[in-house]
Amino acid sequence: MKILDARAVHIAVPYVSGGDKQHNRPTQDAVYIRLRSEDGLVGWGEAFGFASCEIAKFAFDAILAPMIVGQSFDDPSTFATGLSRRTHGMSRSGPIGHAISGVEIALWDLLGKSKKKSVHALLGGAKRTRIKAYASLLRIGSPALLTAECENAFERGYRQVKIHERTVEAGDAARRVIGPNTPLMMDTNCAWTVSEAQDIIPKLRHLNLTWLEEPVFPADDYPALKALRGRGIPIAAGENIGNVTLLQTAVALGALDIAQPSAAKAGGISALLEAARICHAGGVEFHPHSPIYGPGLIATLHVLASLEEDLSCEFFFTDLAECPIGAAHKPKNGFFSVPTGHGLGIEVDEDMLRHYAFIRS
Repeated sequence: MKILDARAVHIAVPYVSGGDKQHNRPTQDAVYIRLRSEDGLVGWGEAFGFASCEIAKFAFDAILAPMIVGQSFDDPSTFATGLSRRTHGMSRSGPIGHAISGVEIALWDLLGKSKKKSVHALLGGAKRTRIKAYASLLRIGSPALLTAECENAFERGYRQVKIHERTVEAGDAARRVIGPNTPLMMDTNCAWTVSEAQDIIPKLRHLNLTWLEEPVFPADDYPALKALRGRGIPIAAGENIGNVTLLQTAVALGALDIAQPSAAKAGGISALLEAARICHAGGVEFHPHSPIYGPGLIATLHVLASLEEDLSCEFFFTDLAECPIGAAHKPKNGFFSVPTGHGLGIEVDEDMLRHYAFIRS
């Protein structure tokens, strides 16, 4: 199948509720990748962006698009690996790698549409039609406001909660609301040194955390992560591990209890499948990172649906003004529905993409 057109769109959709006030981000930014084949099919992917969306889009426009247009592909993984080989000095981690991930997802969407099959059918078939969602709360800071947000999540049917907080007080506030038996995770976003983490972990044990996520900076300090294991709280990381090779290294070194690679960062659907295999072989739990609302999230759902294990999927607990993929991005009563249409099984509203296209003021 030949690709005749390749484009990237950086969008910025306002939050109606929630929002990343901690980082002064009033919008959810994303980079949508659009590939059009010679037979008129359109495939959609998503490159992880947040604050780096402008760089990811520039990388796609300046570096990747000229390599893609006019080329043919049979296998998304092989094509994406070729892009990675040609850019290996700059794409193993970071925005160029994120853009390649979006391309790989779009290729799977195209392949499914050409074969008139869903992505999960191409992966061997869905083992389930819906996926449990956990509410991934943005960092709030105030225990009182965190309490209200946890109550909101419970009212909407979520029975697993992750807080992006860094204090015992915040953990106590969340635990009081959700009760002693509801899974509670804490993500510090690389807040501490090793010694700081070693000091605070004993003070968090009473929370019975399902995992403590990215406790140290830098995120790829595998010896530090390994040193924190076995202290009563499972250690999770992986969203900032830029490729499957590095993930394999982390697993082999015994750095992780739980690995969290991202389809929109680490290489797309094929990379996520390989990561799941590595984790299974290495005795590490696999929980993909997915605080996004577009094709990257949907790609994650297809992968999770194809696996034997019944795993949960992360949902960034906010409300957007609108979403270009409509209701498919949002759980209902604590569950995602797995799309069944061809390819990713979603429709992208291109008028909405144009409406929310990012323009630097």
